[in-house]
Amino acid sequence: MTTTEPAPLVAYTPKEVAGMFSMESDRWLRDGVRAGRYPCLRMAKNAIRLTAAHVQEIMKMHEEMQRQKPESKHDPHALFGAVKPRTVNRTKKS
Repeated sequence: MTTTEPAPLVAYTPKEVAGMFSMESDRWLRDGVRAGRYPCLRMAKNAIRLTAAHVQEIMKMHEEMQRQKPESKHDPHALFGAVKPRTVNRTKKS
């Protein structure tokens, strides 16, 4: 029998992950981890590390779904899914 050693865990710093997203600052990532919005490995109080799985999950959180095209190009309310304002019956006061 041969024993296979587990693959070494690759963990990235917030600065490295910010670079993967072409961001100069890692502040948004650190703030998100502190607020509990992003998964991470916390090695010590300020030692935040992220695995490839964490990076993929963060990417999914920021993925935007393609918006559906509005039914009518001329209806400005349909562009953003807004609710049309109700019309109010106004009578002229004499």
